[in-house]
Amino acid sequence: MNKVAFSHRWVDVGGLSTRVVEAGEGDSTVLFLHGIGGHIETFCLNIAAHAKAGHRVLAIDMLGHGYTTKPDGDYEIERYVDHVLEFLEVMGVKSATFAGTSLGGWISARIAARHPEKVDRLSLIASAGLTAHPSVMHNLKTLTERASLVSGRMEIRQRNLLTQAELAKVEAPTLVVWTHNDPTATLEDGKNYANGIRDSRFVVFHESSHMPQLEEPDRFNALHLAFIADPASVQSSTEDQASSNTSQAESV
Repeated sequence: MNKVAFSHRWVDVGGLSTRVVEAGEGDSTVLFLHGIGGHIETFCLNIAAHAKAGHRVLAIDMLGHGYTTKPDGDYEIERYVDHVLEFLEVMGVKSATFAGTSLGGWISARIAARHPEKVDRLSLIASAGLTAHPSVMHNLKTLTERASLVSGRMEIRQRNLLTQAELAKVEAPTLVVWTHNDPTATLEDGKNYANGIRDSRFVVFHESSHMPQLEEPDRFNALHLAFIADPASVQSSTEDQASSNTSQAESV
């Protein structure tokens, strides 16, 4: 963790042993939530930078992932939401910046829409949750043995999807980080996220695939820390920048 003091342990969350990494101290908390098939290490290049900037940083292996308990039953969005909210209660966190990638973004957006008091800032990093493309389902299904959210049964996926009406309820300043080469989503998917949330900005990473926080960590950390400090300081990528095949740097 680059000389930043941190703890790695398991905490009891509603009877489920939940793996957590905690780093840093501060009045503000940043919660990192990984994607389908992922784990805490999804943010291994981001935790120290955020802790050094004066934030309390938490990252977990979500329900059914990594070294967290894998209970039986369907793994649908509300079950993940309940687990995350109970985790925050156990950790004494009233509100936080939610930074989620893929499935983690999906869960974060649902929490922001339904529990706005819990979310200070919302960061959606190549987030899932708005679309149910069959090709995306196939790609995601290869990443996990838990098929509830990625099943070919479209009705399961559909009933978990976010709606534009939900996005309209998000009150927190929001950063939508997208990529030009994501095999699971299109630029239009990212724009639909950003356009659905009133206080949002949309930034495209052209050198990344599905994990910009790992593929371009320095750029991501600088952008994300600037956003947390002052959301208005982050400008959206222009239409030309979003569509370009060459890397463009926005002001942060």
